[in-house]
Amino acid sequence: MPADANLRLEGISETLQRALNVGPIAEVVMTRLDTGPHKDAVRFADGKVISLQSLNPGLTGTLFVPAARDLIKDIEEHRTVRDLIDA
Repeated sequence: MPADANLRLEGISETLQRALNVGPIAEVVMTRLDTGPHKDAVRFADGKVISLQSLNPGLTGTLFVPAARDLIKDIEEHRTVRDLIDA
């Protein structure tokens, strides 16, 4: 995974939202834990790190690269809607 790649988590449970002080959607960075049985983890904006196994079932994640996100946003803002004409 590229160093600047992020993950957008959606469907964070209310329990985790309270524990992590986040909403139902949060952007995180993938990281690794040095200790414990599970090494794959995510780091939240405030620096809190939890293992992937600590996330709730049903959660979805979308991988994105910030520069690509900005490019997609720019494309969407300048997209023109074309009417289909029967010819």
